[in-house]
Amino acid sequence: MNSYFSDKFPTAEIGLSTGVTNEVTGSVLVVKPISDPSDNENIIFTQASLFLSDDSRETINLGFGNRKLINDDTLLVGYNLFYDHELDYDHQRASIGIEAISSVGSLRANQYYGLSGWKSGLNNINEKALNGSDVELGMPLPYLPWTNLYYRSFNWEGASGAADLEGDEISLEAKLTNFNIEIGKRSNDGVTEDEEFLKITYTCCNNSNNEIGISDTAYNLTSVSDQKFAKVRRQNLIVKQKEMDLTVIGF
Repeated sequence: MNSYFSDKFPTAEIGLSTGVTNEVTGSVLVVKPISDPSDNENIIFTQASLFLSDDSRETINLGFGNRKLINDDTLLVGYNLFYDHELDYDHQRASIGIEAISSVGSLRANQYYGLSGWKSGLNNINEKALNGSDVELGMPLPYLPWTNLYYRSFNWEGASGAADLEGDEISLEAKLTNFNIEIGKRSNDGVTEDEEFLKITYTCCNNSNNEIGISDTAYNLTSVSDQKFAKVRRQNLIVKQKEMDLTVIGF
């Protein structure tokens, strides 16, 4: 049963995250191959997720990705397209992303496009999905290949004359047996409060084996074929602006 499920959904996750507001976000995410799983030249997949966030907002994310293994399978490159829909208040967004992944580091970039206009949101306050972008760099800690240190820079374009929201985020991820733990801090350049966060993810039926221990070398360039169907890292919650006080919500 476990083998059958892992063949159909090589990545399947249940996650919980929280920040300084003590609000908990729950999520379910799966990745399903479309192409032949043994094909390393044209890796096609879909990714779907459901997020239940603050004030019981439900957000669905549907995506398509295309990847390719090059350099003797030591580098995974690709692009992805996503559609996001916050069901409660009908906010909609699309995105396009690119990624390059190796065992010694990764680079990801996403561009987001708000598709919906001003909508009546919580407490009848108007909200609008924002355009934006982010770039993320990641690398394992020396001698600890089961960890990842991430730095992400983001920019969200203010609407109706509001200032843009710019900031960055730094986090440390530990990939344990069936569990991933990520802790970090998001710093905002503006009126939005900085935030520490914690993410705990249960990974079901994942074929990759994360050996916990200390490596003999600080960094080792190895095959990343086991990450062909790894999830796309992106901002899944729709970032929105409130009309009344020009604050940004939705991280």
